[in-house]
Amino acid sequence: MGAEVIKIEPPDHGDPLRHIGPMLPGNSHGGNSALFAYANHGKRSVTLDPSTPVGAKLLMRLLEGAALLVESQDPAALRPLGLAGPEPYAGNPALAVLSATAAGRGSPALAETDLTLTHRAGYAYHQARPVRDPKTTPPLGGADREAPLAAGVAAATAALWGLLVAEQTGVGPRIDCAQLDFMAHLLIEPIADYN
Repeated sequence: MGAEVIKIEPPDHGDPLRHIGPMLPGNSHGGNSALFAYANHGKRSVTLDPSTPVGAKLLMRLLEGAALLVESQDPAALRPLGLAGPEPYAGNPALAVLSATAAGRGSPALAETDLTLTHRAGYAYHQARPVRDPKTTPPLGGADREAPLAAGVAAATAALWGLLVAEQTGVGPRIDCAQLDFMAHLLIEPIADYN
């Protein structure tokens, strides 16, 4: 949509998604998976560690001119930077901040996977082979990282809303987009049919 997008990756190995196969053909160094290429096409990438003084300073410089920050970090890592609370970012009050996490900012950090998210949200019941009795039907996961990719569509819509609010008010909102909530909302028909 014409935006300049800068992806910030951790030093050394970069985004873990780079290393999850299938890998792109001819990629001898093993650092660019097909899924990483799909999810990050058109983005520029930099590496920095915001927990170090130099990394924090570089991140602050990037955020001074940014319209939107999409993050998925532990709030403890963002607190020293002034990015963890509900108040606007002091360095750029119009910065919209979208948190894209597995279970939401208010939830404890859990090592969620597509499989656990799908089942925890209750969405597994609605899949092609519903799990009615876990003792007789093994857990079934979604297809091809269904939870994060589908929730990404909702997060993109929320980000556009955040940018409009910041443009109209001069204050960027804080948006919490949880994959778990998104997967649960897909159950609107089964919940409506529930007797």
